Amino acid sequence: MYSFLLQECLPDILNRPGLKVNVVDLEIVYLTMGNVRRFTSAAELTDQGKLLRPYSADNHETIELIPVSLRDHEEMRVRIINWIEDTIEAQTKLNPPLEGDAARICSYCPFYRECWDLWKEKGI
Repeated sequence: MYSFLLQECLPDILNRPGLKVNVVDLEIVYLTMGNVRRFTSAAELTDQGKLLRPYSADNHETIELIPVSLRDHEEMRVRIINWIEDTIEAQTKLNPPLEGDAARICSYCPFYRECWDLWKEKGI
């Protein structure tokens, strides 16, 4: 998706509407308060994982970071359009409440009250 967005948006950001962008390699850097992870489409990388016993600064698990895959531009366009359409449909189409044994999980749902209120509002 990052590759697709870069190809679609970079010409507008640079104010160069005719610019053709061809992404051949992508690197994504993920930052948290405790970790920095690099993912690239070029190769598999390794990084320092969780601290192992006996605890010491150099005794960490080694984790493999799989390469980011670059998808075909048109395939990604279709996927993004489908995701947007699915999101719109999910906001306008209400699935019926669960029934029977499956309904036991409803009380754990953060939208339990809203879901039932909507169904009552519809008179169901």
